[in-house]
Amino acid sequence: MGRRLVVGAVVFWYGWDYFKTSRKMGYKRFFLSAYAGLEAVRNIWLGWTLDVFLHRLMSGSLLLFTLFMLTDPRSIPSAKSGRYVWVICIAVLTSVLQN
Repeated sequence: MGRRLVVGAVVFWYGWDYFKTSRKMGYKRFFLSAYAGLEAVRNIWLGWTLDVFLHRLMSGSLLLFTLFMLTDPRSIPSAKSGRYVWVICIAVLTSVLQN
């Protein structure tokens, strides 16, 4: 249990450091918030417990997608408002395809 906690803390720390140093951190947080909100609504609708919700958010593929695909400079819209619309569309599409 202790080693898992330490490894989790180290991974979280490096991920957070990466988010902080990135130029466009706001829309990554927005994506994770939108996706978490969609998952929360789905879990409430289906009557699932909190552990299912947390398990869905701790997916390695979700974190890799957030860190690498959302930072791809070719696919990011140049307008700030366009980025947030794009992120909402990506969150909805991710939620639909994973469920």
